[in-house]
Amino acid sequence: MKKNLVYLFTYLLIPFVVMSEEIDSINRFIDLEGVSIQAVRANEKTPVSFSTMNKTEIQRLNNVSNIPVLLQLMPSVVATTENGTAMGNTSFRIRGVDASRINVTLNGLPMNDPESQAVFWVNLPNLASFLNSVQVQRGIGTSSNGSAAFGASVNLETTKISPKPTLDISAGAGSFGTSNYNISTSTGLLKNGMFFESSSSLVNSN
Repeated sequence: MKKNLVYLFTYLLIPFVVMSEEIDSINRFIDLEGVSIQAVRANEKTPVSFSTMNKTEIQRLNNVSNIPVLLQLMPSVVATTENGTAMGNTSFRIRGVDASRINVTLNGLPMNDPESQAVFWVNLPNLASFLNSVQVQRGIGTSSNGSAAFGASVNLETTKISPKPTLDISAGAGSFGTSNYNISTSTGLLKNGMFFESSSSLVNSN
């Protein structure tokens, strides 16, 4: 009799065990869609004081100059250059705040040096030739990359994908033997969804 009761209890218990395994959340896999949060650019509804320079304005003002000199006409921006050619070692201040408190991002990625919290523009010659737009946010803005976002934020965006093949050749010259040559090519968007771009720049000065 006892053996029959044990078999009966086991028979009744098995469905509950199987059911508990089926509803166990650990054994279920749910595919979630990716979410991208972009919070480095401000717009008209953002309570931030900012100025944006588009590609047309960049090309008009870019006379073989580094980014600080390119942005010197924006409000509250003061640029300095050691050699007077707008190249080489240059820097800027925004609202009197030095480079260690100005957060700089390129396509959303921080460019500030981890040790000094500054950006050394001498290592980025002719970067303006590859930009599509620049936004300067004065004061604490939308950027959240470290303590360098305290004084201001400078958001750089490179050129976008061109749907058609392009070829861009530019050259410039100035005093003290300064010269700049730039060649940019793009295959445009191919049928398989891929694209190829290349850019070459040569900057010389005495």
